[in-house]
Amino acid sequence: MPRANRRHTPVQSAAAVPSAPSVSIHKRQAFELEASERAPLRSVERGEWAAVASGPAVSVRYAQYAKTTLRQRRQT
Repeated sequence: MPRANRRHTPVQSAAAVPSAPSVSIHKRQAFELEASERAPLRSVERGEWAAVASGPAVSVRYAQYAKTTLRQRRQT
């Protein structure tokens, strides 16, 4: 059986829609980093960190590390 045509409510004109408040609902607040957070950030900004290799070979290597660790823990 065919579906009946459904009527959609018409979109209101821009004049009928109330305007958004002039003050943002989400206020941005500045925050201060602690000393323990500033040191690593500065290190990264100086370029002292490099990206590590990723891919299947790396995943296999670390999976093998995890299996070996679990095996050793079971033996003790």
